[in-house]
Amino acid sequence: MTNYNEYNDYELVFLAQEENEDAVNIIYKKYKPIIVKKSKLAIYSTKNSGSEINDVMQEAYLGLEEAIRNFSQNDEATFYTFANLCIDRKISNYIRKMAN
Repeated sequence: MTNYNEYNDYELVFLAQEENEDAVNIIYKKYKPIIVKKSKLAIYSTKNSGSEINDVMQEAYLGLEEAIRNFSQNDEATFYTFANLCIDRKISNYIRKMAN
């Protein structure tokens, strides 16, 4: 089993922004545990919203995709922090939309 934590986020993001599909796939696999955890937490905290785990995870992956696209190494935040922010934002917006 591959340990995706061995890969440097900055190198992966640079390659992903250059449209390297392998780098994108590695980032997705590396951040999957975070996405699963955040999605389960969102579903648990909003039990009656009508949301399903797969829908929330899809939104979370869209947040990760947005983070890859928009991350700049000139920013003070790490990619990890930026990705978490983008993922949280997408999940929150989705849950809020489903609640209305």
